[in-house]
Amino acid sequence: RFFFLMIRRPPRSTLFPYTTLFRSLSRLQKTIAAADDAMTRFRFNELANVLYSFTWRELCDWYIEMSKPRLESDKWRTSIAVLHHLLDNVLRLLHPIMPFVTEEIYQKLPGHGESIMIADYPKAVESRLDEKAEKEMSLLMEILTSVRSIRSQLNIPYTVTLTARIHCAEPENVEILTSHTDWIKKLGRVGEVSAATEMEPPRHSATAVMAHAKLYIPLEGLIDFEKEKARLAKERVKVEKDIKYFEKKFANDNFIKNAPREILEQDKKKYAEQKKVLADLADSISWLGS
Repeated sequence: RFFFLMIRRPPRSTLFPYTTLFRSLSRLQKTIAAADDAMTRFRFNELANVLYSFTWRELCDWYIEMSKPRLESDKWRTSIAVLHHLLDNVLRLLHPIMPFVTEEIYQKLPGHGESIMIADYPKAVESRLDEKAEKEMSLLMEILTSVRSIRSQLNIPYTVTLTARIHCAEPENVEILTSHTDWIKKLGRVGEVSAATEMEPPRHSATAVMAHAKLYIPLEGLIDFEKEKARLAKERVKVEKDIKYFEKKFANDNFIKNAPREILEQDKKKYAEQKKVLADLADSISWLGS
């Protein structure tokens, strides 16, 4: 729906500037190569997983979100051109395993051909690979994911503007973050962003540790510490109870021997999820202080 709200006519621009655009085009080339390899080996499950991952986790989760500021600027034509290019390629890649729905959508694309069945299958273009853009965008995505995770964990309303302090080990990453502060502010609902190679952790701040940076979100004045600690403690008791329930099941040899495989795998997945929730709750409580 978003695509067809924005794409009104065949794109005229074939230039794709900006880090977000370069990164998406680079990732597309790797997806095309992986899809072609899976098709050649008749590994259709791999093909489906590769295309699902790119379409949902890259295109929908990130490119569309990060293109919205551009669509509101005088650079909107370039963003629409890339949206059109990405959707057209994704439809062609998906067509062998989703023939009918891809044809239906393809026929609605501006400038479409006679049929997607006779359209060329995408080929990877090595010149559009850009490791630098991918590295830069991966850093930004890590920061935004961490900001949103902290907001969710501490139940901070989206209407509340946060402050982000980012400690980077490398000056290069400081430059990347400084040049993309507008994106962090808009997509993370952050009012103030600062990045440096030397930084003292702010008092009473939520912390997220990433591969190349450490994020601090000062919490004073944002939430009622005592009320939030009580809520988190109550939630922790519930999660610990669920974890003990699963551990009791796993300690039962009869259950392990006789339970259907899908049930056992499902319970293991739920157990792992609850362990992750417990770790997140412990982090949240520590951020609020003893």
